[in-house]
Amino acid sequence: GGPDPLTYRYMIEIWYNSRSADKLHRAMALIAELKTNVDTNELWKQSRSSRQNIVDAFTAFVRVCGTAGSSKKKDLQDRTRIMTMALRSVEELKELGLSADSGMYTALIEACDHLLPQNTPERQSLLENIFRRACEEGHVDPGLLEQFHLTASAYLYAKLVVAQSTQMEDIKVVPESWTRNVQGFREGKKVMPLSIHGTFTFTRAAAEYRTRKLRRRTNQKMLQGGRLK
Repeated sequence: GGPDPLTYRYMIEIWYNSRSADKLHRAMALIAELKTNVDTNELWKQSRSSRQNIVDAFTAFVRVCGTAGSSKKKDLQDRTRIMTMALRSVEELKELGLSADSGMYTALIEACDHLLPQNTPERQSLLENIFRRACEEGHVDPGLLEQFHLTASAYLYAKLVVAQSTQMEDIKVVPESWTRNVQGFREGKKVMPLSIHGTFTFTRAAAEYRTRKLRRRTNQKMLQGGRLK
């Protein structure tokens, strides 16, 4: 009995939307309970959907941190402490044998936006560290890139994204390694190129690949049809 990972995820997401002053402590209690249950439940670790729901539950907790600390009553010291707690979630996932994904890194950038004052060196440094880590782990998707564009200074975005991009046909795209672990947006085995504006691009090469693939399928069906006769 008891809640499963999906239930924990939903319960924490409820606190994200709550206006309760106690929302962070309630979400912390749920995350602590989830961690204890993951340690003792091997079936959860073996199930792909359960593992993803655990990661999503931690992502929801990071989002709670972002909204819990955005109150005007919170001073900078409180906000910094909450941001540290959100960052700790990445390490806690590792301790459970799991790793952060695009959603988690996007939530961390959002939390940084809500918790730390604009145009401070601390905020820009933390944003750079989060973004670099997402790039190194291949988790840069459109949502993350868009959030980073909104949150980072123009200088930081130019330095970390625009300066690292390459020209492909008529657009600038980010390095392939940044998107290698992004789910969906694939043409064949490769992730489609991601432009610096945060959109996956259907290139001429991808169009030619799709045409060849369709042609092969058509030829196979014609051959099968011939054999059946």
